[in-house]
Amino acid sequence: DLRARMPVGAEMPHGEPNGPFNVLILNAEDDPASSLRPRLEEAGADLDRVRLLDWSDGLLMLPTDVDLLKEEIQASGAKMVLIDPIASFTARGTNSDREEDVRRLLTPLVSLAHDYKTTILVIRHLNKNADLSNRNRVMGSTGFVSVPRSVLHVTPDGNDRSRYRLTPLKTNLSRNPQTLVYEVLESNDPDYPVIEWHDPVDTVETVAPRKTSRCEAAMEM
Repeated sequence: DLRARMPVGAEMPHGEPNGPFNVLILNAEDDPASSLRPRLEEAGADLDRVRLLDWSDGLLMLPTDVDLLKEEIQASGAKMVLIDPIASFTARGTNSDREEDVRRLLTPLVSLAHDYKTTILVIRHLNKNADLSNRNRVMGSTGFVSVPRSVLHVTPDGNDRSRYRLTPLKTNLSRNPQTLVYEVLESNDPDYPVIEWHDPVDTVETVAPRKTSRCEAAMEM
């Protein structure tokens, strides 16, 4: 939905127009012909403003190929770069659980974003431990939260599996925004769903539950 709005300069979910801008997509999971292109078309994207790099081009490995990514940004004039997911574009030898390695991976992207006035949106999956706070649900090192200036967290909205919450987990460059709620709906073709945005809601911080001490567990038993 966001990739479709930017190329045509459509109003963003928070109500302000943005663009039109060119978009660069690094994708390693979705098939362009059967998934990416028809979904973008269904969402109303201007495909002339979308540049896709996928497995057919040979995946860029970061931070090793950061200069190649720089060339792609220059050539496409992209104002948004989507890396989906970052794990598929991480060079061999990078330990995603080590803060030092993650900073070495992400810091060059911060520099590219600054130099070319480009938003770089990185997708990172969550771990399976639902008892942790949102901040600690991000897989790997805490560097995936500390290095970016903005971190957004997607979770189901209650028990409705078609509704989701886009929650600001970290916001360093603006005031703390509200949580956006969206719904996945069928389009004219049920294979290519579209997004409908709903009214925003207040953001509620989640914290990890306090672990019971061994003494407390023994007393309870």
